[in-house]
Amino acid sequence: MSLTSQLHYGALGAWCAASLAGTATLVDELQAAAVGHSPVRPPGDVVDRDHWATIGGAFGHRLAFAVAHQPPYAAYLGAACAGLLGGSTLHRVLTRWPGVPDLGADPLDDQPGTADALIDSFTDQLIDYLAEHAVPGVIATIRRAEEILARACWVLTGWEHAYRSGALPPAIARAHEELPWTPAQDDAETTRATVDLLLLKTPGHLTQELVTLAGRLHASGCLDQLRALAGNPPTGVALGLTQPVFVPHWADGDVIVGDTLLDVKTVISLRDRDQVARWLYQLLGYAWLDSTADLYGIRNVGLYLARHGVLVTWPLDYFERTLVHIPGCVPPARREFLSHAVDVSALECAVRFDTPAARTRNTV
Repeated sequence: MSLTSQLHYGALGAWCAASLAGTATLVDELQAAAVGHSPVRPPGDVVDRDHWATIGGAFGHRLAFAVAHQPPYAAYLGAACAGLLGGSTLHRVLTRWPGVPDLGADPLDDQPGTADALIDSFTDQLIDYLAEHAVPGVIATIRRAEEILARACWVLTGWEHAYRSGALPPAIARAHEELPWTPAQDDAETTRATVDLLLLKTPGHLTQELVTLAGRLHASGCLDQLRALAGNPPTGVALGLTQPVFVPHWADGDVIVGDTLLDVKTVISLRDRDQVARWLYQLLGYAWLDSTADLYGIRNVGLYLARHGVLVTWPLDYFERTLVHIPGCVPPARREFLSHAVDVSALECAVRFDTPAARTRNTV
C-alpha cells in the first residue's frame, strides 16, 4: 500500500475520518469553488474504466513540466521494474535532465533493459522538445507541440504504472510489443524513428483530451496563478519542484510551487464528498509528514481541479486548524497521525521518515 491507499482503505484513513471533525467545512469550500465551471469531458460517449486514471497520470506529468523540467523519477523506476531499463541507463537518463548531478556508481544489478536505447533517445527528444516549445511557466503555443507532449506524457504514465502496481498496463505493454524492431544503441536514426512510432501508439482521444486540459490550464488563468505563487519568475525559470518525496516509495506528491503543496485532480464531479475528503487528508498527510524535517518548507496547500480550471489554496495553519476543528489541538493531532504513519509505513516499506537523514530522495 501507499499513503494514498492507506487514506482510502487503511487505518490512517479511518483515523482521519474519526479525528478530523472539520472536514465538511473544507469540502464545502472546494465544492463551492467549482460551481459555475463547466468541466472538460472526454471526447465521445464511451470510455473504458482505465481512462480516468490514465488521464489523471498523464496530465499530472504535463502540469509537472509546466512547473519544472525535472526527471519523471517514478516513470523511469517503473520502466526499470518492467525490465525495459537497465541500471546504467537508468542513471544515465536521470542525469540528462537539467540540474541533476552525477548519481555515482549504479547500485542495481547492471543487466541491460530491453528498451535501453529507446528510453535513452526518448529522454533526449523530450528534454529538447520541452526546451524548444514548453519551458516552465508556459503552455506550447502550437497545438501540434502540445499533442506530442501529450503522447510523451501517456508513455510516461504507462511506465509509472509499473512502479505503482508492479506491471505495465496492457496498452503500453502492447505498444512496446508492436514496435517493428528493437533499436540499437549505435543506430540513432532508427532509434529516433522507433520513439516516434511509440508516441503514435497513444490513443487519439487521449491526446485530444490532454491537449484540451492543457489549454484549460492556460485559458482559466490558473497558470498565471501558479506563476504568482512562485513569485512571478521570468519565463523559463522553474516555478518549484515536482514529485516531492515525503516517504521514499510510500508517499510522494505532485508539485510544490513556491511554498505551496499542490495536488492535481482530473475528476468531472465533486459530488462524492467522501472522495473529496480523502483528497484533503492526503494534502494534510503530506504536509504533516514534511513537518518532521521541514524539508520543503510547506506553508500553503491546494488542489488544482484540471477539468474545471480551478485552483484552490489554503494557508496550512488555517487548513489544519479547520480540519482538526478543536482549538489548540493541532499539535497533538499531528503527533498522533505521525505515530500511526510511522507504524504503517514501517510495515509496508521499512523506511523511517522522522529523521532528516531518511528524507533524501531515493531514486533506485
